Amino acid sequence: MSLIDRYIAEVGRHLPEKNRSDIEAEIRSMLEDMLEERGQQSKSADDKVVTEILEQLGNPKLLASQYAPSRRYLIGPGWY
Repeated sequence: MSLIDRYIAEVGRHLPEKNRSDIEAEIRSMLEDMLEERGQQSKSADDKVVTEILEQLGNPKLLASQYAPSRRYLIGPGWY
């Protein structure tokens, strides 16, 4: 399993099952675009370049939280 596959799998663990496959595909596409910008192909990319890109994206759990629906309440559900 490549670094990219492992990273996407870890992000997917923190995503709702309903949207997981779509978001994983979006992240994979984004990573491939980032590799392409650096003149790398996703299949033969240097591990150093891949690691730099993944570090740029940050913690998989934090990336997954950006895709979570935001819930803002004037009065929280616990008060009802």
